[in-house]
Amino acid sequence: MYGEELLTRSLSGLLTDEWVMLRGYRNRRGETDHVLVGPAGAWAVEVKRRRVLLHAVGEDWWFQRLSVQGTVYESEWAVDGGGRSWPRQVGDVAQDLAKWLQRQGHHIPVRTAVILMHEHAQLVECIDPAVDFVGSDPWQLMNTILGFR
Repeated sequence: MYGEELLTRSLSGLLTDEWVMLRGYRNRRGETDHVLVGPAGAWAVEVKRRRVLLHAVGEDWWFQRLSVQGTVYESEWAVDGGGRSWPRQVGDVAQDLAKWLQRQGHHIPVRTAVILMHEHAQLVECIDPAVDFVGSDPWQLMNTILGFR
């Protein structure tokens, strides 16, 4: 929850009144931490607060945990409680939201993002990451979102 709150505070200083932020959005495909809707479209954003080195390669994401001293001590797949990769987790929710919006007459894509909200987290490898944004900086997220205008 702390990472989600950090992102909320960061984005509230960056978003104009043209944007709406929904927190804790849930549909039949799962839950994501934030949905942003504004002039640059709709974005589903999954927040992770972990002290890790993240490798995002297609659908295969894994991370290396960092000790307080900054040394790697184990590696794990980046998956949710149901075993879905982080991009699949946010992608499933975004896809279902996009279908619902279409049924309501709103033909807009729902883009996806995964952001690491930990001061020691780093994205060390990113090759065709299966989301529209992956990173650890709210400013970079906003620049990416605004670039889709």
